[in-house]
Amino acid sequence: MNATTSKATTEASTTSASRRRRSAALAAALAVAAGGAVVAAGPATAASEDAPSFKAYDEKDSPNPLDVVGGLGFYPGADLGWIVGSTDERVTIPDVEDLGYTVSAGDTYTAADGDTYAPSFQLVTTSEQNPYARLVWEPYMQKGNLNDSTGTYTNLQDGVWWTNKIASGPGSQSDPQPLEFFRNGGGAGWSDAVVFAIDVHQGKTSPSTHVVKDVMFNGHQVPLGTTDPTPFDEADIAAATAPLNTQLSAARSTSAKLTAQVADLNDEVAALRAYRASHAHSNAAYDAKADALLASRAKSPFSVSGTMKVGKKLTASGTKVSGVHYSYRWYVGGKAVSKATGSTFKLPESAAGHTVLVKVTRTYKDSSNHTTSVTTTERALSKATVSR
Repeated sequence: MNATTSKATTEASTTSASRRRRSAALAAALAVAAGGAVVAAGPATAASEDAPSFKAYDEKDSPNPLDVVGGLGFYPGADLGWIVGSTDERVTIPDVEDLGYTVSAGDTYTAADGDTYAPSFQLVTTSEQNPYARLVWEPYMQKGNLNDSTGTYTNLQDGVWWTNKIASGPGSQSDPQPLEFFRNGGGAGWSDAVVFAIDVHQGKTSPSTHVVKDVMFNGHQVPLGTTDPTPFDEADIAAATAPLNTQLSAARSTSAKLTAQVADLNDEVAALRAYRASHAHSNAAYDAKADALLASRAKSPFSVSGTMKVGKKLTASGTKVSGVHYSYRWYVGGKAVSKATGSTFKLPESAAGHTVLVKVTRTYKDSSNHTTSVTTTERALSKATVSR
């Protein structure tokens, strides 16, 4: 055997060993998926002759999206993915290109009030360091003027991503990075990460339903399956509305507790005034006690809730007391905003980069018909400053 033949044989042996290691890693990743995260569903299908095959799978602990006219209906918590071809058809992170998908609200699937976000696009990868890792792309994290909830999103590979395998710092959800960060030799420290599946996931906290279509991987359209012209049966409706009903039940419980607290406070004030009226000989003493109680209740704290992002609403709320008038004044960067005098405030473009606070003034009359005003300042603390 000459040197050339020996070298070729060695390279072939090395390549074969590398493929065996990669196949073993993929098998381990799919085993992890099948055992604790996903369950395969449906036959493998290819979109065209030169495209890899795509085999649908669904998260074991997440509900499936609904087959709807024009795509797949994703509601809170819904998830669906596709295993990409055979071992030889899969690509490493540097070879990923032409990723995209289209998200719409649809005529029947109107988003509820609140902060709504489009389903995320995910690459499911395996490497020596992480046999099962997800890389996540989300519209609201990207630079530019992408709509957070709906749109046709293209060239996702050029955006920023985060992974469930990094809890904090670069590459985490709070600090997404370009795909190069996760490639062989990148900042994540992974070796030869292979994409063996793609996934679309609707977050549980987004109170909305979206329709997803035109899922693209490496320039190939991923088959979504046959759409159903009558998508909603009773089981579909129950599955889709269960998370929303849970949120609604919690909101009703909170509302009932606040209503009961306000009723108790009003009853206390009313009882003291009634007692004073029936005991004229000690009106002054009872007046003083009722006035002191009213003054104390009027100072009940308020808080500011909402998202510190341009276009979103902030709300000042707290326990209100009968007989007290409440007024509001919003400030951005320390300056009062003209006509911003309601309990809610929609963040304008000019608020970007500034702090926001609201001054709440309580005005009431005591038993001597004397008017008193008390003002407190409440700061929006979800973020230090408003973001775009």
